[in-house]
Amino acid sequence: GDVVFNGTVDGGSQALTISSGLDLNAEASNLASLSVSRAANLGANVTSSGSQGYSSAVVLSGGDRVLTSTGGSLLSFVSTLTGSGDNLTIDGRFNPEGTVSNLTNLLVTKASTVEADVTTSGTQTYNGMVTSQRGGHTFTGSTIAFANTTAALVGDGNAVVIVGDLDLDGGASGLGSLSVSGTSNLGGNVSSSNTVYG
Repeated sequence: GDVVFNGTVDGGSQALTISSGLDLNAEASNLASLSVSRAANLGANVTSSGSQGYSSAVVLSGGDRVLTSTGGSLLSFVSTLTGSGDNLTIDGRFNPEGTVSNLTNLLVTKASTVEADVTTSGTQTYNGMVTSQRGGHTFTGSTIAFANTTAALVGDGNAVVIVGDLDLDGGASGLGSLSVSGTSNLGGNVSSSNTVYG
């Protein structure tokens, strides 16, 4: 069965590996790293100095969530990441391989490698460079903000669709195509084979 934590978890600066499911209902902190093999319910915040890896579906519950790597390491989600209509902050590098959905606002403090669609009802803010990989992706939200002023958005020849407004603070390159349904604020050059602005 699942590993259930109803009280706070102090990792003692050690790595924690969970080979079953995880039901986290109180804050987990002071971890060197976290690895979860099966489905996880994150009902509290998680802080590690190193990476966090979730190999199966992750559900966020109980309010706004902050997932932190104090060392700026990778937080990877191999399957879906589903919120409960609240806000999510990723304080570290972000790699969603499955769809991200049912969030209000999303904030990512460092670089992101996005391999699936990301949907919020509110804003998405990416403070680090965003690399779009593994086919075309759709970012859906009120405003999608790529805030890195050097290289904000980099593709691998794939299509990127923005459903909402676009706030691009740096350059966008390597895109097969870029489509924006709402208004666009372009703070850098855009290089794509085909670009359509709403």
